[in-house]
This record gives sequence, C-alpha cells and structure tokens, in this order.
Amino acid sequence: MKHFRFVLFIVLFAVPGLLAAQCDLAVMQIVHPVGDVCPDYSATLKCMILNNGDSPVSFSAANPLTVQAAITGTNQGVYTQTIQTGSLAPGATMLVTIPAIDLSDSGSFTTQFSLTYNGDGNPDNNSLSAGANTSSLAPSVPLPYSEVFTPMGIEVPVFEWQVSSSNANYQWQCGVGASPHASTGLGPMHDHTVEGTYLEACGGYAMVVGANGHLNYSKWAALLSPCMSFRPQNGYPVQVNFYKYLPIPVGGQAYELILEVGSGSDFTPIDTLTAANASADWEQYQTLVQDFFTVGRLRFLATHHVGAVDLAVDDILVHAGCPDPDLVGIVYPEDKNQTDYEWHLGDTFRIVTAITNNSLVPFHEFQMNYRVGSGMDVLDTTETFILDVNPGDTVLITSNILFQIPVDVPSYGFECKATIVTDCDADQFNSSKRVILSVNIDNFGIDEVEDSGLQAVVLPNPARGEAILRYRLPESSDAELCIRSVQGREMMRRLLPGDIGENRLIMDVSGFPAGLYLYTLTSCGRTFTGKLFVAH
Repeated sequence: MKHFRFVLFIVLFAVPGLLAAQCDLAVMQIVHPVGDVCPDYSATLKCMILNNGDSPVSFSAANPLTVQAAITGTNQGVYTQTIQTGSLAPGATMLVTIPAIDLSDSGSFTTQFSLTYNGDGNPDNNSLSAGANTSSLAPSVPLPYSEVFTPMGIEVPVFEWQVSSSNANYQWQCGVGASPHASTGLGPMHDHTVEGTYLEACGGYAMVVGANGHLNYSKWAALLSPCMSFRPQNGYPVQVNFYKYLPIPVGGQAYELILEVGSGSDFTPIDTLTAANASADWEQYQTLVQDFFTVGRLRFLATHHVGAVDLAVDDILVHAGCPDPDLVGIVYPEDKNQTDYEWHLGDTFRIVTAITNNSLVPFHEFQMNYRVGSGMDVLDTTETFILDVNPGDTVLITSNILFQIPVDVPSYGFECKATIVTDCDADQFNSSKRVILSVNIDNFGIDEVEDSGLQAVVLPNPARGEAILRYRLPESSDAELCIRSVQGREMMRRLLPGDIGENRLIMDVSGFPAGLYLYTLTSCGRTFTGKLFVAH
C-alpha cells in the first residue's frame, strides 16, 4: 500500500488597497494654491498629509518628515518644510505649511507636493499636483476698502465683487433696491445708506433671495470680494464692518450666513450668523479677521436656507481693527456744574479719568495728555501707562503727577483737560474730556472760608498711603465720618470731636484697595459727601 504526502503551499499576494503597509504616509490633498488665487508676495503653501498605515508614525531629527513643493510655470521655485517633532496616529491627518512664498506674478502654474520619510512602505501616494492661476485682473485693493453696492442703472467704474452659487435660482443679487418679499415683511424695504431720504426707494444693497421648498437647504450662494491683505495692520487684526438685514424667521424658516476669508479653494470661516442674529431692520455688525496672515478674499456664504427669507448686506467696510479708547469722563476733580465744592488757591490734586474700550481688540499701552491751567498759563504734560484694557473694560486711570492750583488763577475758572492717545484709534472724537473747577480766589484753604455750612476735603486726592481730611464745622460739635466703597462696603467709621472752623484728621488708607470711595461727614444736622480715590 502506497502512501502519498501532499504539501500545500499558500502564497499571499499583497493587493494594493486591500492591505495597507505598516508605515504609509500619503499626500492626501493640496489645500493651497488651487484654482484662482490672489497674487501674494508672501503666500503660504499648504498640503494635507494622511497616515494611511496601521501604526503611529513619529518624527524626529534622526528621521524627519520632509515635504517638498515644486512650482513650475509662473512663480516657479522649489521649497521644503521639515517636520522633526510630533507623531501621526493611523487615519489621522496633518496640515503642513510652507510660509513666505512669492506668488505675486500673474499667470498659470502647477504645484507638486511630495513627501520623504524613511520607512514609508508605499511610495505611490507620496506626491500630488494641482494647478492654480494668479490673474493680473485681481490686484489687491488697499485698506480701508468699502463697498456700498451702488444701485443698478447708476454707472460705476468697476464692480469688483464676484458671485457664484450651487444653483441658478439661488444667487446673490448686487445693487438691488427692494426685496421680492418686502410686502410680507420678510425683506428690507430700503438701502441702509440712503434710509430716510428721497433716494430710499432706489438705494442698493446685496441680497440673496430665498424661496420656499425643502431642496433649498443644501444650496449655497457666495458673494466674493476683491483680493486684499488681511495681514495685521499696525499690529492690530483686520476688522470687517457691515450692515446686515437678517429677517426674524417665522414657522420653519432658517438660514446661515457664514463669513469666510481665503484664496482659491482655501477658505476659513471667521464668523457665522443665524436666526439668533436676526433683527427687524438694518443692524450694524462687526467682526475680526484673526490669525490670517496673507492676501485673500472676503466671502459671504449663504446656505441652509429654508423658507422665503431674503438675507441682505450693505455698506461693507474692511479696515484695520484699531482699538477705540473712549475717555468716558474726568471722574476727579469734578466739574463746577456737578458739585458745590469750591477749590482754593494752593490746593493739589491728581486727575482720575474713566476709560472704556469700545472696540473688538485690546490695547496695552497708551498715553494720557493733561492740559491744566487758565488762559495762557497752562501746563501741558504727558504720562505713559502700560495696562491691559480688553474689549468692554472700563478702568480708572490716576495721574502720577500732582497738580496744584496756582495763587494767581483768574476768576473765570481753572480748566483740566485729559486726552488718551494710542498708536491707532478708531474714533478720536471720544478721546478727550475737560472740566472747569470752581476756585475761590480770595482764600487759601477752607479754614478761611466765610461759610456757615459744613465743608470737607481730602488731600492729597488720590491718596497713596496717608490722607488728610480737612473739615469745617459751622459750630463746635462732634462729627461722624463714614467711608464706603462704591459697592457699599464700609471701610472706616469714626466719631470725631470738632470745634467751630477747620479741623483735621490724618487717615491711614494704605490698607484700602485701589479705587473709588465715598466719604460722608455728618455734623450739626448737616451731611457732606465727597469722593476719595486711593492709588497704590
């Protein structure tokens, strides 16, 4: 009997796409430049790298990831970026950028991205190419740049905005003068620019008309600006101001208006408006372009539209996002029209101002210019302050300079003027305030005042450690002093003996937090209230 031995040989063939290599990095997508891009002398090349393998990939100085971008045609050149730190998990992607590339010449070109990594098991997906074009017809417009959407029929030199959409019946219309749904209250009746004038009915704005139907939700319509630089201006980000008309939706109506900045096919959202931002009429809106350091376009993208709701924008202004330091007022000393207190020859004081940041950007360093005096006899001085003032903040600024009322002040008053100065100011008309002090030119100090009433003054004011309360009583009597913070917290209460005429009390305020306090002196059936500022 014969025995047969069979040996089975199994051969495994690696089929591309079925078995991923253990290490497989791929150039997945070219992000920029692709398509119609803005000319830029310092553009950023971008590509997306994918870990297509089944294990993490780590980068080091010994084994870096090297990405090369080779441009042929216009703007030709070869540029390299090396990644020596970090890792990439399986299935994860990584954006690789190569900054400061000159793409300012007009014409067509092709960019090929390729990667090199020691150990990569699949070289077939290590490179990718894309075409792009920079047009001489799309130069960058300077900032500030504005667009008011002149109505149709009125000649304009060049209309620089472009429109595109996913559907022919869902598009931005520029220079229109009325909404198709105005009669239902769902669209603007007029151009914001000429509202309230005889031109109201023929004004122009940009609008995307929304029609009923569930199929509109996936449509989009884009309104695209000319190329402009969105790099920070004087250290501040670019700001976009515009008037919006986003109707209040009824029923199931909805929409999104997405603001984007980019070039070619690479756009980044900077803000999104929805029905939560709706209003019954035109409303001004402001937003910042943060962390965008190149030339690009501003894009208004309308999408997710449900119902007959017409979105509109008008009076677009792109400019440097300067801070707006608003000098709300001179808190101390007070104007003579706001207090009965009289100043005296030789009195000293520090100026306290209230500053509010009305802008979207913070400021960190500013100057206070002070002008103090009467007539031609004035003192002009400047102080520099370093302080973080964020959007919406209100801060009290106390001068380090101690001002004094001279002995030869004229009878018509003594002026104090304060002006805040920053390197960039969005509204210089709210940067100054002044007060006129009531000065008794016949007396030195309250002890010589012929007055039967109760008077008090704190010197110096603001105080930094010790302060002297000088108070005048119309008759010999005890007096009660109470000092409270503006939040109502009691900081000091004392019963003071007093004689007719002037009395003095030395107060230790070194333990008071810096800020504004109100002091009340009660005696002889009368009450005097004043302000005390503490600055450390």
